[in-house]
Amino acid sequence: MRKNRIFDAIDPKVLLSQLWIFLLFCIFFADFQWLITAGAIEAISSGVVRGYEVKPDLMLFASIVHIIPVWMIVLSRITTRVFNRYLNMIIGAFNLLLVLPSGWTTPDQIFFKVAEVLCLVLIVGVAWKWTKQEKIIV
Repeated sequence: MRKNRIFDAIDPKVLLSQLWIFLLFCIFFADFQWLITAGAIEAISSGVVRGYEVKPDLMLFASIVHIIPVWMIVLSRITTRVFNRYLNMIIGAFNLLLVLPSGWTTPDQIFFKVAEVLCLVLIVGVAWKWTKQEKIIV
């Protein structure tokens, strides 16, 4: 085993929780930056945002998608290793499927999308490599 690897001394539960926090901030800041771009408020007022009519079912779906990282912050800390691993792999992959096809086109949106994708890949990878040992080797 090589010494001085970056994640060797980090508890996987803590690392996964911190990665979900990072993802949540990326989502928040990407959404916030979109809100302050020209035409965003007008789009929201018109009821059509990025080609989607804003209806209660769309708002419920968005609420569910946005609450997932919040729940994962907590669940990554409190669940057992086996459940935690599978949950992080499944929810991480699900979120990856949501992020990848999004039609972001501006440089700042692409920047956040790349950060989110890398974070989700890291979440799935950490969960995948998490063995019975308490330390993670990435």
